[in-house]
Amino acid sequence: LMPELQHLCDCGVQHYCTCSGYAADRMEEAGFRRPDVIYPYMDRQKPLFHRRPRSFPAEAFTVGFASSPMLPHQSDSRGIPALCETVKQNPDVNFVVLWRDADAVPVPEVLWNAENCEVHIGKYDMAKFYDEVDCILVPYADTNYNHACSMSALEGMMMGIPAIVTPVSGVAELVNACGIGMVTAGTDAASITKAIR
Repeated sequence: LMPELQHLCDCGVQHYCTCSGYAADRMEEAGFRRPDVIYPYMDRQKPLFHRRPRSFPAEAFTVGFASSPMLPHQSDSRGIPALCETVKQNPDVNFVVLWRDADAVPVPEVLWNAENCEVHIGKYDMAKFYDEVDCILVPYADTNYNHACSMSALEGMMMGIPAIVTPVSGVAELVNACGIGMVTAGTDAASITKAIR
């Protein structure tokens, strides 16, 4: 199928769009004509959520992770092992984890059992989520099975909430461009912990 799609693209019958420059680079490397980069649509008319002021170090720093629906074989690519290890390595940091579908992919025991981790299953009030967290974590381990640009990171950055993202996440280019957050040195828990610190 890939050669057929490339042929349609080369002939101008089809043109492709991606949600990040990173994804566009991967498509170009695969032989496609350069796709357009169109970042995910954000409704700027929607009122931004209000965030309560924090006092550090009196309140523990809180990291938010919002998963989208996934299948078991996607867990490693989404960075779930690194997330679990990061929670274990940082007992003085709070984590709020939104887990979309525990029936498809059970929540790892590490997250359930950690005293510094709060797990919510299914739909969650995103205004409440953004009010509870001090940064958004996108711990992608690779590009497989992942979004080109994470909506939770984008929404958070629009409200001034920094994003901590791995270099393979497409939103990393916006974090670098806007300076709202940090791109980790790697995709492992040690790199994520260093960024959180």
